[in-house]
Amino acid sequence: MNLKQSIRLLKTSPWLRPVLLGIDLVLWLVDTVAILTTRRQAPEKPTLAILKFDALGDYLMLRAYVRQLRAHPDYQAYAFCLVGNAAFRQMAEFADADLFDSFHWIDIYKLSTQPLYRLQIGRKLHQLGFAVTFTPTYSRVLVLDDFVTRVCNAEARIGCVTDLANTTALEASWGNRYYTSLLPTDAAVVFEAERNRQVFSQLLGQPVPLLPLQLPAVSVTHVALPSTFVIVSPGAGAPDKIWPMRRFADVLIVLHQLRPDWSVLVTGTAAETYLYDELKTHLPANLPVQSLTGKLSQGELIGVVQKARLVLANDSGIVHIAASVGTPCLSLSAGKSIVRWHPYPAAIAPRIRHVYPAFFDDWMHRLPAIAPTVVAEAPAPVDSLTTDRVTQALRQLLAEID
Repeated sequence: MNLKQSIRLLKTSPWLRPVLLGIDLVLWLVDTVAILTTRRQAPEKPTLAILKFDALGDYLMLRAYVRQLRAHPDYQAYAFCLVGNAAFRQMAEFADADLFDSFHWIDIYKLSTQPLYRLQIGRKLHQLGFAVTFTPTYSRVLVLDDFVTRVCNAEARIGCVTDLANTTALEASWGNRYYTSLLPTDAAVVFEAERNRQVFSQLLGQPVPLLPLQLPAVSVTHVALPSTFVIVSPGAGAPDKIWPMRRFADVLIVLHQLRPDWSVLVTGTAAETYLYDELKTHLPANLPVQSLTGKLSQGELIGVVQKARLVLANDSGIVHIAASVGTPCLSLSAGKSIVRWHPYPAAIAPRIRHVYPAFFDDWMHRLPAIAPTVVAEAPAPVDSLTTDRVTQALRQLLAEID
């Protein structure tokens, strides 16, 4: 059981609530020590800190709205700092060096499990003397979003009214105390970019449009790329989101028959190399395939995705990169967190297609009612998505590309 699964168990099991409360209290005490043993500095320029501790896709959907905030007259006097999850450090420092004046990165798993590391981070953040902290995350986590807001101790501490996806009612009430204002948004499940639009409209006191995802153009020089290629990303942030490699191979065989001049590039982290090795065993020798797993920075991945004719991937961060650069993408999903993270609205990403198991065909007309029930887990295993269904969606997307 990994840390994320352990946290989910702690939050959902009534028998383990005392354990969860004990952990919260220990981390609160560590933060208290950090506050009491550190003196706040007075920076030359007032600083607004954006606190963002979730995943890459969350950040990609947020960044356009932060640009809107920085351009607003009320905030042009501030320096902007991103206090964020180290998991998207490469992406943010590459794409948004012009947006933020400074960055402070946090290993969120160490922050929750290593008191000494937490003490060091807490003292540093308290010392920086932020004038404003803004936590735009809707599904807040007490020991991340709320406690870090507390330790920063800015004069103005802005957050969002939270749902209970990552917290309990008791934790939400506890965390609310650390904000000077909480911005309300739609209580229903809505697409994350729409949630950001609502949050920033509330913050600025004026309507903000739904903004497209955009990433800068990137030149990739140190990797030899085929002239025409499709990207396959067989990994995902959780094992239950990974479609079987045998089926990926079957789809690639069909693609090779339809587009014999297209090469296949497999991307992913170094830890996902085993997926490429398994995939390769199911592919014929005449199908041109190359592995870039573990060989690309997040910035370089942007450039590779920009040059690809198509991305075939599980429900993962690369889908949001494809949406940000306009590359057609076929995203395979068992339906977990539908509406909030997928399917992409055509107004934002018209060439992103999501493929779900067949029973979703009867659900698509009532997704708002279904969405709250699939926040924590998918209604069926990802292997309930058939090869034939993915192949059919592939043919349709290729026809649109042509």
